[in-house]
Amino acid sequence: MERKGCGMLVSQAVSISVSGRTILDEASFSLASGEVVGLVAPNGHGKTLFMKSLANAHESRCGVVVAHAEVSADGICPTDGDAYRKHVLYLPAGREFLYPQMTVIDHLRLIGASWGTSDDIGHVVDECCIDEMLNLRVRRLSDGMAQQVALAAAYLTGARYLLLDEPMNALDHGHVELHHAILRELAETGRGILLFSHLLDDISRVCDRTLYMKDGSLVEGADLARHLSVEQLYECLYEGEEDERGNS
Repeated sequence: MERKGCGMLVSQAVSISVSGRTILDEASFSLASGEVVGLVAPNGHGKTLFMKSLANAHESRCGVVVAHAEVSADGICPTDGDAYRKHVLYLPAGREFLYPQMTVIDHLRLIGASWGTSDDIGHVVDECCIDEMLNLRVRRLSDGMAQQVALAAAYLTGARYLLLDEPMNALDHGHVELHHAILRELAETGRGILLFSHLLDDISRVCDRTLYMKDGSLVEGADLARHLSVEQLYECLYEGEEDERGNS
């Protein structure tokens, strides 16, 4: 299948600090439409703050400072409001994207109406194999089912750039394989995907290239050592570091 589009999500000189500790120091980032990029780091390295900053979705928190020299998606800037929001979507880990009292089908209808993609609901339902849970409320879903629904909702938005934070958590092997295939299909149709996962096999199997967060920089895995796997590079870069299991 021929790839469509040649746009790019770009961030120039992004700096993030938390309580005076530097997470990123004037790092640059680009995500082309049509590629899947893996983001790798232990928890506590600021991956969520970074991804939210790209989507212009970072919340005000005491001690957190986020600054970009420039950020744009296909030439659209965050100051363009809805146009940027519809171009760049951050999907948080867990159920944060979903309302507990709403049914699955109501979530999809809300997304379809908001993003103008209502005609695609049936296709997304079939593609993600969630037809049997459409009338269930989110609060009644297992963690794995809720993750399937969140991913389906993210796909339905039609956002050109998807920033996915631990999207395969709680999914069984079969559904992981399904969503790997969907992500590759989305890339082939011109959507750009930034994927963070602690499941390094996800990164190895689905991503075109890998970025590592280290010492205030974003480092290309291929520039570090082309002969090492994602798992081997992870061990080399973060050996001895405490995995804080935080939310930053």
